[in-house]
This record gives sequence, structure tokens and C-alpha cells, in this order.
Amino acid sequence: MEPVYDSDYDDNSDDEDGDDALTNKNNNNGTTTTTTTNKNNTSIAKINQDRGGIIYPYANSHNMALFAVYDGHGEGGELVSQYALGEVSRIFGGRLVDGLKTMQSKKKKKRKRVEEMMGGHDGEKGDEDRKKKRRRRRKGMMLDSVQEEEVDCANDNDDDDDDKHDTCNTDNKNYSNDNSDDDEEFNIIEQSFKETFIKVDRGLLDEEEIEPMYSGTTACVVLRRHQKLYVANCGDSRAVLARRRRDDCGGSGDDDDGDEQQQQGEEEQQKQKKQSFITIPLSIDQNPDSPGEKERILDSGGYVSPPPEPGLTARVWLDSNMTQIGLAMARSIGDHAVKSVGVIAEPVVSVHTVDEELDDFVIIATDGVWEFISSEDAVDIVGRYLYKNTNGEKEDSCGGGGASEACEALIKAATAKWHEFEGDYRDDITAMVIRLKDLW
Repeated sequence: MEPVYDSDYDDNSDDEDGDDALTNKNNNNGTTTTTTTNKNNTSIAKINQDRGGIIYPYANSHNMALFAVYDGHGEGGELVSQYALGEVSRIFGGRLVDGLKTMQSKKKKKRKRVEEMMGGHDGEKGDEDRKKKRRRRRKGMMLDSVQEEEVDCANDNDDDDDDKHDTCNTDNKNYSNDNSDDDEEFNIIEQSFKETFIKVDRGLLDEEEIEPMYSGTTACVVLRRHQKLYVANCGDSRAVLARRRRDDCGGSGDDDDGDEQQQQGEEEQQKQKKQSFITIPLSIDQNPDSPGEKERILDSGGYVSPPPEPGLTARVWLDSNMTQIGLAMARSIGDHAVKSVGVIAEPVVSVHTVDEELDDFVIIATDGVWEFISSEDAVDIVGRYLYKNTNGEKEDSCGGGGASEACEALIKAATAKWHEFEGDYRDDITAMVIRLKDLW
């Protein structure tokens, strides 16, 4: 699997008015230049500073996959995003494996201690039971085995409340330990992500070809581990999840003919409706005026200008006159010129437990998609292309289409929006569509 960029395919179709055609060229240095030529024979060319990567299996595990997009900016921003693409996956993988091994080792030691304690407790309890039976026999109060079992947990430990609690509440303890394991795993992954991003940010200083003072990159990284999605976000790239509404998953397959006829009768109406998905954000854009971000920047001596108009973003400045830097995000890898005023490389990490029945697909994309397309609209675009057949008609709501086609449709929709609102200029666009049921 590979991420899809806006420069991965050509759109050379011209309409009667001679609309723009895209010509993509690969440079010798491995970067991509996208040239837009219009009817006036003027052109705008720029290096694609976006990067994206997919690794499966990840960290030698077939139960883990890593997905990431990076949006470079500033002069040489493509070098920063390329560096982050390689280093984040390498460093994070090592820290993740070490952390999980340590967790497993602790669990084994804890399990062994519990088994030893329970074994000792059972021995002491057996001795006490034998003493009680001897006393009962002497008093002619010997109970049969059934009666003994009935009163065992309730009465045998009357003179030791602590022992009674330990013996009868094992299920509650196991439940608590399960939750504790989830929390410990999240803490390990969160810490590994944070340490990795910070290390990568500092590592830029050792790269001779990279100048990280006035260039940087966003990073939106998603780890799929078993049935959980761990998301580390730094900047304004974004990850969203599409969850199917329950009434879109169809019946159990045992419906009678009447139900099938009713479903067929509603099919035409359903074709006119959007695919019914609930959009769940997996990350939050870290803009300079976002709650918590703005306060950190101001407390660090920086300045934040509000969005100049709806649809634009706030910016971070070094001076009160707001003439120096003007970074449009509160967190990034690189951009060392504004690190002293509260712009940090530490990501915000979150976790989502996948609902195997309802959670359908994930979109990860740079802000070239999100500038003019909302998360809900992106989910609708992808959903419509995932759930249609080769004739362009909508399939059964639990059917399937191609993720690549859906991803390209999203990029084309984003490109059209840029052309509509910005004319010949558009930002780099990188997107991934991940169908969760098709991973493993």
C-alpha cells in the first residue's frame, strides 16, 4: 500500500473552455514538481513538500501497521518532511518494541507473584479447614461434603475478613487488571510517540543539508495495534474515522422474502441519499488560537494574530508588530525560530478502540485536503466511491469498492476546490484511505 499524492496521476482532460491541465515531473533528487499550465500560457511550479508512508507489518509484528502523512513548509520543507518520514518510523519502532517488552516482562513477574501468593493462601486455608473438621468430628457436628461446599466461602473465614475479600473477589481483580493493562499500553505508546517526535526535532540540527530554523513539517501518525488506533498529531494534518450507522449494516441474512422485498423497494430512495456514516475525529488541528495552544504561546512570550477572515488560520509571531515568522500552526517538527515562543514538537496522542462491526475506514490527509473540504464531506466522498459497483451504481451498504479510487476521488475533489477558490495556486495534497476490515 502507498499513500496517494495529487502528483501521482495526470488529469489531462480539457473542456471546451481550455481548463487547466496538470503535468507531473519527477526530479533527479527524488522530489516531485507539479506544474499547472493555464490558457494564458503562464505556469506555477513548486516542489511537493508533502510526504507519506505506510509500513506493514510494523516492528516485525503482523498485528501492527503504521500510517503517516507529513506536510513540509518553508524553504527546504520537503527535506524536513522526508527526514521525519524515515526517522519517526525508525525511532518509534525501537522505543515501542522496548516498551512493550518491558510491559510484558512486568506482567509475567506480577502474574508469578500472584500465583505464588494464591498458592500459599490455599495451603493455609487447607490447614485451617482440616482443623475445623477435626473440631467438628470431636463435637459430633461433621457435615457432609455438600454442606461443606455451600458454607465454604460464606462462613469459613468469619474470623479473617481480609482473607474473605481476597478469596471471593478474584473476578473484580482480574477486571481491574485488564483495564490497568490497557492504560499501561497507552502510556507506553504515548510516551514513545512523544520521545520520538522530540528526538526527531532535535536531530534536524545534525543534518547538514537541512536548515530547520525557518522550515518544518506537520506529522499525523496512526498506529494500528490489534483493535486499537493510536494517533499522534503535531500540526494541522488530520485523521478521521468513518463509522457506519447501525441501520446501514443490513440484516443477519435470515430475513424472510417480505423483508427482502421491502429492502428492494427502498433501494431507489437510498441511491439518492448520502452513505450514512458518522464522522469521528481521531485528531484535533493544533492551530495557534486553539484552546491550550494559544495560552502556551502567549505565556512563552509569543504573539498570536487572529484569522484575517473566515476560512483562514491564526498565526504565531515573534514580535508584537507581527512581522516575524507568522507560522500557521502551534506544533511542528522543525521551525526552530519559534520554538522559544511556545511552538513545540510534542504531539497530542489519543487512542480509539475499533468497533469491528461499525468502524469502516480511516482518512489521513494533509491540509491540502482539509483547507476547503470538511471532515464530514471527505467521509461522504470516500464512502460514495467505496460503495458503488463498476456501473457507478451504489452497492449494498455492506458491499465494497476500491480504496485507491476513493482516495483519488478525494484528491480530485480537493484540487477542484483549490481551483475554485484560489485559481492557479493550490497547496500540496496527500491522502490515505484505510479500510479497517481489509488490513488483516
